[in-house]
Amino acid sequence: QVTFTDLSSYEPAQWYWDFGDGSTAQDTSPVHLFAAEGTYYVCQTVSNANSADTFCQQVTLGLSAVEEAAKDEPRYQAVPNPARDVVEVRCEAPALREQSVIVRNALGVVVATGFFPPGSTSLRINLRGQPEGMLFFTVTAEGQSLYTGKIIIQR
Repeated sequence: QVTFTDLSSYEPAQWYWDFGDGSTAQDTSPVHLFAAEGTYYVCQTVSNANSADTFCQQVTLGLSAVEEAAKDEPRYQAVPNPARDVVEVRCEAPALREQSVIVRNALGVVVATGFFPPGSTSLRINLRGQPEGMLFFTVTAEGQSLYTGKIIIQR
């Protein structure tokens, strides 16, 4: 979804947008949902009692950086699960960038942390001293959550 903003001068009275995908609009600043990624040639024509003017610009749409990163991120698992003292968080493919792992208890309190350096596929986390119950681990990269999973502590 893309929001277009009219920056016209000279008090236009009419607006016409051609989004380059067969869709048009007559709003001042329309919001348009393109059906697919790609490059579109978007044109805006504005007119008033004296004249009409057209401005066109090429617009390239793709996945956002966050969506692109999430698409390429592998899945994770904690083993063994249930665990006693140490759990290994495994990634099914090498990490493409540094990723942090944060383990929280049911109250949301951080009980352990660790890091996957780029190229690694596993990380050992010491959970000694944690009572029986459920913990949650979250894998993040560049401030974005990539995966959240559960760890059961059983003694």
